[in-house]
Amino acid sequence: MSTDTDLERAYHPLQVDATTGEPFLRLDPPYSHLVLTPLRHCDAHALISHLNNYNIARTLNGPPYPYLETDAEWFLGNQIPLSDAVLERLRQGSDPNGVPVRVLRDTSQHSVADAAMIGDCNVDRNEFAFEVADEQKRERLAKENEARNAGDPDIVYCVGGAPLAAYLAGC
Repeated sequence: MSTDTDLERAYHPLQVDATTGEPFLRLDPPYSHLVLTPLRHCDAHALISHLNNYNIARTLNGPPYPYLETDAEWFLGNQIPLSDAVLERLRQGSDPNGVPVRVLRDTSQHSVADAAMIGDCNVDRNEFAFEVADEQKRERLAKENEARNAGDPDIVYCVGGAPLAAYLAGC
């Protein structure tokens, strides 16, 4: 049986909420009131509210507009198990091959456990869905990218579905 200390060691640099056991990443000052956590089933209402805000929806590729409760349930039902799998690999001391925390929460008025979702930022390996029109080439590039070992500098990542490589290339 693992202890809280073992879990904290496995999750490092993530911290673990003492009341729920949920991992989180606290941002550095002056933003230390903000944390990143895994998605929660209770985030459905916030997702619906955010993604039905036209000013947000018009900047995104992918989520339907209007965004319905069934959309949120589908999304959470698909994404939460992915985060859980990353956390399990961390607990086992394996290569996590993913980022388990993605939801931004403001803890200035609430505990981590009670803080509502105020944003979402996913970091994942690029699947080239928006950059490559040719389906066979896209599948080949995605498979090659997925097959790279953690730490490989040739991995192409996406932030929120937008290729990070495109942003870094402009730096």
